[in-house]
Amino acid sequence: MGVDILTADGHRVPPPWFVLKLEAFDPNLRVQWGFGLARPWPGWIIERKIPDEMKAKVYQDPKKQANRERFKHQIIVGKNGERIADRQLDFMPDWHFVYAVCDTDGMPVLELGEFVIDYLRKNYNRTLLGHPELARRYVAQDDAEDAARLVKKDEQLLEDVADAVEDNKYQIFHETMARTGQPATVKEGTEL
Repeated sequence: MGVDILTADGHRVPPPWFVLKLEAFDPNLRVQWGFGLARPWPGWIIERKIPDEMKAKVYQDPKKQANRERFKHQIIVGKNGERIADRQLDFMPDWHFVYAVCDTDGMPVLELGEFVIDYLRKNYNRTLLGHPELARRYVAQDDAEDAARLVKKDEQLLEDVADAVEDNKYQIFHETMARTGQPATVKEGTEL
């Protein structure tokens, strides 16, 4: 584990070797500390530079300019409602969010490594890194996979709890088990 380099405003600076590897993979990508997002991410994020022609479409659209300002004041609060920071949030940034560096449980991974480049290489077409305007193409499929993963995790948790109760039934239901014990047979319809 290396020494963390911090900017003046407290953000982490990525290791230079990783920045070079990312630029070699795609020069339009950059790695940033996730504090700059609308919903701050306590870890590393990969962003792609938005092409000038796409930005021109947004800036020239009269409806978008009339309906919102470019910068908004944002107050960031902690779990208990304490004020952590104030900042100006850019609603028309020059960079498009591509990937938050996290593990399979969605927790941030703080150490950058070759695995990030491997992930981007394997998922280049799926995340459509070259076309940020199409980046939401696989959202329904990704959401379905996430929902299935959560259902599987919940089922495993219920199974683990049931096994723990079964293993400790004499401690949990001490009075009942001490007096009655486990019945040899159960009549149908009286399972509860």
